[in-house]
Amino acid sequence: GISLYSPTQTAEYDGLEMRLERRLAKGLQMLVSYTWARTFDNAGTPQDPNSLQGQWGPSNFDIPSHLSVAFTYRLPVGKGLRYLGSLNRAGDAILGGWQVNSIYQYHMGLPFTPILPIDNSNTLENQDRPNLIGNPYQSTATCQTKTPTCWANVAAFEIGRASCRERV
Repeated sequence: GISLYSPTQTAEYDGLEMRLERRLAKGLQMLVSYTWARTFDNAGTPQDPNSLQGQWGPSNFDIPSHLSVAFTYRLPVGKGLRYLGSLNRAGDAILGGWQVNSIYQYHMGLPFTPILPIDNSNTLENQDRPNLIGNPYQSTATCQTKTPTCWANVAAFEIGRASCRERV
């Protein structure tokens, strides 16, 4: 079949950014940044090409919360500083001016959208999603959820009925 899509995709971004920077005494600097955001769109291959609004939801790249903490500490070594303060120019070029830096970042994960491995809707799109019938994060004897080997409990999903086009 031939599919024709017009440029009808829509996206929405809302966000709040906060930043705190502080230069403390004795060569210590700190920076804390936080972003709260949400991104929604109807991009991607639709499950139902006749209803693009059914595709509306969190974007594939939506990261709702991001925290970054960074610091820089200039080591007190070199000409005119606490340690080795009487170095000559060559010694200061080698031993002076060093600093220690660190960056810590924490962010929430990307959205999770299960996709069926079959074209259950008979639309040739291969983007069918299962129906949610239970709690996908409830652990069972065979699945300890939110672990690398079993992030979500597959028993919480079922394959929906086939498209009415198949039954006609």
